[in-house]
Amino acid sequence: MRCQKCGKALDPRSRFCTNCDYDNYPEIRQYNLIDETEQYSLSNAAKAWIPQVVLSGQATYQSATPTYPERFSDLMSAYGIEMTGLRNDQYKLAVDVSQNIWDGGLTKANKAIAKADAAEQRSRVDVSLYQLKMRVDQLYFGILLLDERVAQVKNAINVLESNLGRMKSYQKNGVARQSDVDAVEAELLTTLQTLKQIEASRTSYRRMLEVFIGSKLSDATLKRPEMTEVESRVSARPELAMFDAQTNLLSSKRQALRASLMPRFSAFAQGFYGYPGLDMFKDMMSSKWTLNALVGVRMTWNLSAFYTKKNDIGIILVGFAILMTGMDIMSSSVSGLKESESFKSILTMFENPILGIIMGTVLTAIIQSSSASVGILQALALSVGIPYGVAVPIIL
Repeated sequence: MRCQKCGKALDPRSRFCTNCDYDNYPEIRQYNLIDETEQYSLSNAAKAWIPQVVLSGQATYQSATPTYPERFSDLMSAYGIEMTGLRNDQYKLAVDVSQNIWDGGLTKANKAIAKADAAEQRSRVDVSLYQLKMRVDQLYFGILLLDERVAQVKNAINVLESNLGRMKSYQKNGVARQSDVDAVEAELLTTLQTLKQIEASRTSYRRMLEVFIGSKLSDATLKRPEMTEVESRVSARPELAMFDAQTNLLSSKRQALRASLMPRFSAFAQGFYGYPGLDMFKDMMSSKWTLNALVGVRMTWNLSAFYTKKNDIGIILVGFAILMTGMDIMSSSVSGLKESESFKSILTMFENPILGIIMGTVLTAIIQSSSASVGILQALALSVGIPYGVAVPIIL
């Protein structure tokens, strides 16, 4: 079955088009922003291998400058050569061109960080959109449950109306009293009120679902999804992908930290116009500005990076610790359930995939976090030993 709006396949569970649901959710626009940010970051990292050009200028006044010894000056004066020495005021306009040769892997690490950071941000959006899908599922299955309750209450009303007719007949024949008839009528009235409340709740659920999917349900009857076979035992929850993306980002930052501690080599060329130049003897006899140039290979090693190395590693390790602490807390909090026979008997009730899906929906609705529900289930799997046949439907 395909969506009439976009032509794509409908969700086999909810019978609604996930793409149309996402189009109504503003956060879907973040994907384009994340892609653009990633491209800019990668482009900036790649520019580290483009020759870097720096223009500079300076004007200084020095308290002392190189001069000739007095005897040597007297000797030069005897031959008619006037050498006054360097002036105290000096000027320079320079251009510096450098080409990176080896940066210790820092550029590669920065590219990896840009990709990992974009992947982590995408995974966060995936989680948000999956939570949107979970809200749609909650509304959908909530409507199905309310439909079943309406059917049950209507059956109860039919039974009470039949009992009321029978009780009135008994009263006419003197077998029952008026109080018995009143009791059945009161029970029937209470049941009718319950039916109105359930129908009002179902109407509210349907209106909320219309807002999420962006289309009218009208009087369409929602169908219960068919039972499906679990083909894979690997969970496809986006929260798990987000944890992997966060781990990859932290690993990339650690690689960049190692690269920042390495020396860097580059080729450079410098040229400047000013006074004094590279020929000091010539400048001692003349104060004219001259053109000067030099080329070579440069090594730079930022030793101050070692000062903050421990703190930087600590920040990365704290990030890993945050990922693991939540799981450890959840695991320890449910460890006592391992010995509870009643809890194990409750879990076996959800071997039916439909019941497991409904259980996962209810759990997520109660704690308002699909990430927390997955974490709790993983902790239970570690502590209690939930079988795959029970865990997978609840995760879904």
